[in-house]
Amino acid sequence: MSDFIPFILLLLVVSIGLGSLFKALGLPDVVGAIVAGILIGPAVFGIVTPTPELSAISLLALFFIILQIGIESSSDIFSRNIGFISGFAVTSFILPFMAMAAGSYFIFRLPYFEAISVALSVSIPSISITSVLLLRSGLIRIEDGQRLLGAVAMSDVI
Repeated sequence: MSDFIPFILLLLVVSIGLGSLFKALGLPDVVGAIVAGILIGPAVFGIVTPTPELSAISLLALFFIILQIGIESSSDIFSRNIGFISGFAVTSFILPFMAMAAGSYFIFRLPYFEAISVALSVSIPSISITSVLLLRSGLIRIEDGQRLLGAVAMSDVI
């Protein structure tokens, strides 16, 4: 527990720094935060490793991000655009899932359950990342952003 606070501070400093750099380059700052996690985490330098405390903080942060998105969303946009949302969910999740599952099973000869696992990991869109990008770019305030959020939410439900 004594290493917990320095790791949090390190993550904050590096993610804010890279986020600012990415934003200056015209990219979303959330991408800088993701890159910071990859660099500092076990994938590259291994400075910070996952702990139950970090998991709890990330879940809490995700909760507040999704809560903020929900506050700024309106259900009438979702209901008016159910056709678009459904079509987007089918084309962005179901078709890639089926193609990847078939390719994994028939081309790469993976066992059935492994082929399904690979297909799921490749085809699942992330509502948390999409919602942050929509929020930070201001797209959440326009109808197209709301439609996209609804489509990704439906893909997650499927």
